[in-house]
Amino acid sequence: MSIAGAIIGKDAMVLFADSRLTNYDYGEYRFSDTAKKCWRISKYSGLAYVGKLGYAQWLVELFKDTERAALGDFRITELVNKFTAFANRNFSQYANDSALGRLVANDYIIEFVLAGYTELKEPKIVSVCHHATSGTGFVPQLINERSKFIGLYPVSSYLVQKVELVLPQLGSKALKRLAVALLLETSKREPAVGGPMQMVVIPKGSDAYEVKKSELTDITEYVRGYMKGLDEKLIEVVERIGG
Repeated sequence: MSIAGAIIGKDAMVLFADSRLTNYDYGEYRFSDTAKKCWRISKYSGLAYVGKLGYAQWLVELFKDTERAALGDFRITELVNKFTAFANRNFSQYANDSALGRLVANDYIIEFVLAGYTELKEPKIVSVCHHATSGTGFVPQLINERSKFIGLYPVSSYLVQKVELVLPQLGSKALKRLAVALLLETSKREPAVGGPMQMVVIPKGSDAYEVKKSELTDITEYVRGYMKGLDEKLIEVVERIGG
């Protein structure tokens, strides 16, 4: 289980993911908070994913290395076309290389979320998904919404619904706080989601960048304090009702 997503605001987009790696070993789950799940791909785009970690990291790093010369200028449409074709060409190689590769090919759902701006500066979110049982390989799907999330719990989804109408008014600072709030809320209920957050901001008028750990720590502390205040108010309301 992982969480990943993309949000479109007023003048920027935010991609995010958690960093928790889950292994089932000797009858119990073991967690490691070191997985890389979110990347800046070009000046205008980024990528996040949920699914089998080893394959996803191998694919993304190989893609970045192969397309290094042209990668910096990829717009979202070009990125989707290139990445989907690349993933489908290389998937059979990975699947045949090892027992783990065959397991991924037969049993796993792998989904990438790509986000960025077109040449006309229009924001786009695209899901590129592979379902082992579909037999269709990686298939891109344009998301006709201002957000796309994978792995949210109902409470987190409710938060998204509440802010959906105001997303066009939110700047990058608010988008970053919203993404952190969604991860924190989901991690309360899903132990396989957690660890330090990873985030890419794609501004409309400047280059995309990966948010530094120090800034994410500050945002997390701010949001955690705000959410604690909301929890306390909710408890107070319930106690009053009960009294």
